[in-house]
Amino acid sequence: MSAPFASFALSLQCNFSGSQRKTGSSFFWSDADKGAIDLERRQPRCCQQDWVGLGSWKFPIPTANGEPLGIAAGPDGALWFTESNGIKIGRIPTSAFYFTVTPCRVADTRSPSGPYGGPALAANTDRTFVIAGQCGIPTGVVAVAFNFTITQPTGLGDLRTVPGCGTLPLVSTMNWRAGQTRANNAIAPLGLSGDIVAHVDQAAGTVDFIIDVNGYFK
Repeated sequence: MSAPFASFALSLQCNFSGSQRKTGSSFFWSDADKGAIDLERRQPRCCQQDWVGLGSWKFPIPTANGEPLGIAAGPDGALWFTESNGIKIGRIPTSAFYFTVTPCRVADTRSPSGPYGGPALAANTDRTFVIAGQCGIPTGVVAVAFNFTITQPTGLGDLRTVPGCGTLPLVSTMNWRAGQTRANNAIAPLGLSGDIVAHVDQAAGTVDFIIDVNGYFK
């Protein structure tokens, strides 16, 4: 299912003759892709009437083939949408600029023990990973574009993620059965220390966890 492009405005600083000037900027989006939202940012040239494209991105939604619908600008300046197949509500903080980074692995619990390595995540426990300062992700970011992967789970379970010091959500990031390898994309905010917390819901045992990043909002 598709919908016409829509837009909403926000403020943007523009350099002109050494000074900072406020100009209008808009995001244009389409929900033509069942598994993602296509987002394009444009702004008028300084002191001119024509528009210049600032880039375009594809934002994966949490549920495969979730069909993002009802895309709208929320009162917080973020991009809100629903997933008709996933029965979920999504949010993308478009008030910040999106910066890409070369896809990079922040953590892999299959690696030797350390802050970004082993051991594997234990059932019904939390583990904190500081993302800021790793793989080109600076401090003070609004959110990070992640790819989370789990592998070698010893039992049925799920993973929930939350910004550091936040409250765990009721909705899981991914679910699995024993022995599966599963992956999911997510755009998630960080805690005040630039961290996220991963929580494993599993009766017993362990699961290996891999964190990759490919961009951030700031």
